[in-house]
Amino acid sequence: MAAAVDGGTTLISAAPTVTVSSVPLPTGLDMEVFFSEASSSTGQQSRRPPLVFIHGSFHGGWCWAEHWLPFFAALGHPSYAVSLRGTSGSIAAEPRPTVAVEEHVKDLTAFLQAKGMMAKEGKGDNKKEQQQQQ
Repeated sequence: MAAAVDGGTTLISAAPTVTVSSVPLPTGLDMEVFFSEASSSTGQQSRRPPLVFIHGSFHGGWCWAEHWLPFFAALGHPSYAVSLRGTSGSIAAEPRPTVAVEEHVKDLTAFLQAKGMMAKEGKGDNKKEQQQQQ
C-alpha cells in the first residue's frame, strides 16, 4: 500500500498486517478481535485515536480485515474489528437462535474498557454525577 501527499512524498510504504485473537471479557465471552497496529513513516508511535469497526447482521470482524483495518492503520490509527456474540469466532457459550442487542452492548462496552478506550463505570466517572456531588 502506498499513499502520497502533494509533492509526491510517500507516507505509507507497506500495508500493516492484521492479527486475530480471542479477548476474554468479564461478560463471559471470548471475543474474536482483528487488529492492525498503527504504522508511521517516521517509526514513531502514532497519537491518532484508535478505531473500532463493528459489523452488521450475518457478518463478523473479518469483513473489515482485508481492506479497512490496514488502510486506517497505515494512516496512523490503531484499528480493531470485533466479532459480536453469536457470530463468526465469538460463539456464545450457550448456543441459541438469537442474541439480544443489550448483550452486544455489554460485550462491546467490556471490550472498550479492557482496551482502555472507555472509562470503567463507577462513582465519579460521569461528569453529571461529579457536578451533582459538588
